Amino acid sequence: MDARAGGLGLSSIQEINHLPREMVEAHYLHLVPEQMLDRFAIDPRTLKGPKGTRLVRITAPADKPWRRGALVHRRP
Repeated sequence: MDARAGGLGLSSIQEINHLPREMVEAHYLHLVPEQMLDRFAIDPRTLKGPKGTRLVRITAPADKPWRRGALVHRRP
């Protein structure tokens, strides 16, 4: 992991997870391939699809040294 995550002086996943929710999601969004955002028309600011449904879920508990990302998509 980059020793200075996002220029914030953070050096662990758990330190990132302690940030405000919006900052946590913005940081981890960089791990989502841009092609996936494009393919499912996901807005990178809201993580919602064209119908307004949140399609990306990022789980990053402040008291844990891990994070999980998931794409939730159902075919019409």
